[in-house]
Amino acid sequence: MINRNSRQLFFSGLTLIILWGAFLLPSCEPKIDITAPQKDIFVVFGVLDATDTIQDIRIMKGFLIDGDAIEYAKDHDISVKGLTVKLYGPSGKEYVATQIDNVPKEPNGDFYPYTTLYRFNTKGTGNRLVPGERYRLEITDPNIPSLNFEAFTYIPLTPLITTPDYGPGAGGPPNVTIPKLDLEVVYRVEWQAKRQLGAPYGYELRTFFYFENGGVPDTADYVSEMLMNGTGVRCAASSSSMCFEFNPKELIYEFKKDMPGAPGNGLYTYDDDPTNGAKSILPKSLRFEVTAIDTFLTRYIIANNPKFTDFNSDKPEYTNLTGTRDVYGVFGSINKNYYQDINNGYAIMDNCAEWLLGLNGTPQPQNSNCEL
Repeated sequence: MINRNSRQLFFSGLTLIILWGAFLLPSCEPKIDITAPQKDIFVVFGVLDATDTIQDIRIMKGFLIDGDAIEYAKDHDISVKGLTVKLYGPSGKEYVATQIDNVPKEPNGDFYPYTTLYRFNTKGTGNRLVPGERYRLEITDPNIPSLNFEAFTYIPLTPLITTPDYGPGAGGPPNVTIPKLDLEVVYRVEWQAKRQLGAPYGYELRTFFYFENGGVPDTADYVSEMLMNGTGVRCAASSSSMCFEFNPKELIYEFKKDMPGAPGNGLYTYDDDPTNGAKSILPKSLRFEVTAIDTFLTRYIIANNPKFTDFNSDKPEYTNLTGTRDVYGVFGSINKNYYQDINNGYAIMDNCAEWLLGLNGTPQPQNSNCEL
């Protein structure tokens, strides 16, 4: 499937955007001259992920037909094949993409079930994407010398979660004190907001809970569902930090949606140990993941937000691609906190949260906040 885990952020919205762009882009003008001469309109979509080992670029042609565009899209592959796609990084580093045909899309989609991707290998020390550095995309056609497109992005600097944090444990480093979170009251997650070159322009926060259901590993997750750029959510951000504040029991209720059953039923378990320990053996049940988003991708998401306030308003169009043909879409990049420090962002829950989620047969603590 083309939407790998590393590319899940905003993709429910971005999928809508790219589907819209693939066959409705010619209608972004208030009026269309249907007698105008035919011309090619390209749609390019690529998001570099500094935490991944492969990078995919999707290139399509927009179309306008006298008929049902959805039906046309079901029967035709609108991918553009046979191109030369290159990526240029710092110190003259050059990547040449491999064309990958017949890549399955998400099932039950409205478009043709397969697509073509141009794939870069970024695995290994010499190929890995470098946070803070500039990367330029170049697209040419060996059969049409006059055709070329290009765009660039700065890989966002790696975000660093500052809350929750590991305090020094007994005996000092390498031991740490593992944060045990009280999720039945307001809880705030904070991370650095870097402002220098390559600094992220937007952020997304995701939370994962790893557990076992009857001995079978499973995951519950919650996405902040909002793009944060410059301000915190329910809390005041500063010039050097960003924050997201969870309402009382918000995470618990969200996790329960992926955990059917009542508290105390003994179905669920997990293995975290709240005692001091070395970083290499930190618990891995609860994890906060901050995704930093570059300037171009953030602006693209905002400009193409499918929400509207007025049926008569003009929809803005944004792209950072340029070339010798009409081209739309975006070339951007993201970075996540867990890549540089695998232990960054982990925590465990207190006994009340364990009871509310029916974990480990934990009895109900006797405090006023611990109620369903």
